[in-house]
Amino acid sequence: MDLAKCVLDNKIYNAKDFAKVDGFEEKSKNLICLECGHTAFFRRPSISGQGACFGSRPHGVGCKLGASSSEKLLGHLEESEKEIINSGDRIKVDFKFGSESSSHITETENENEVSNNLGKNHSCKNGTKRSSRNRRLKSLLNMLIHDVNFAISSQKIDVGYKHPYYASNLFKRHYEISSEDIGKFRGVYGVVVSIRIQEDSFWINFSGENKDFSILINDKSSFLLRFKKYKDINEIVGLYVLCFGDIKLSLKNKPYIKLDSISKIAFK
Repeated sequence: MDLAKCVLDNKIYNAKDFAKVDGFEEKSKNLICLECGHTAFFRRPSISGQGACFGSRPHGVGCKLGASSSEKLLGHLEESEKEIINSGDRIKVDFKFGSESSSHITETENENEVSNNLGKNHSCKNGTKRSSRNRRLKSLLNMLIHDVNFAISSQKIDVGYKHPYYASNLFKRHYEISSEDIGKFRGVYGVVVSIRIQEDSFWINFSGENKDFSILINDKSSFLLRFKKYKDINEIVGLYVLCFGDIKLSLKNKPYIKLDSISKIAFK
């Protein structure tokens, strides 16, 4: 999109000149699509040559400006993901995927078993057969995007603690975070609307529904090494993100996660 509206001053801005406006940082977190009114974001010119633009994910139903947007690239639920949701099997989050220490062996409650192509494992406790599935973060994010009922379900999610979470307790959209979540472990997801860089650290910002949320990443170099496809930090603006961590409260009373491991964040 070439144009977007800022709700702070009710002005319409052109993407070509938006980075130069006074109050850019706050205005970039308060943009909406001119047609559907959904939360929008601003993407700076990329080092690959793509020009500055506005976008929205998702646009409103029937929004003409969304027809040619990156929303079309979201894909769909994979058959294995549909099967997991329909089966109600316990999901074990694979935080080790991509790390040198990952052996791709799943630990069930009582025994270690190698997963098959669906990451399905079985264990028995007191004669009761249990089933669990390994899922990488990007797959979980895909499930959250494409199945609105998954995040509010009673499906059990194993994140490595003694007891699993219910999906409805673990997963939160950024605007669903409340005072009750402060100090607790959550999987927060949403669309990145802006980035704020501070030397080798940076903030990933969410906005919309009159709620702000951020993720603090202290090592920009490690981040770019892990996510090599992004040549520039600003390329993640407009992407969906899922991040796991303890919810903290800033001095300005804004909730955020301080990422303690690159393995606990994924983009789509």
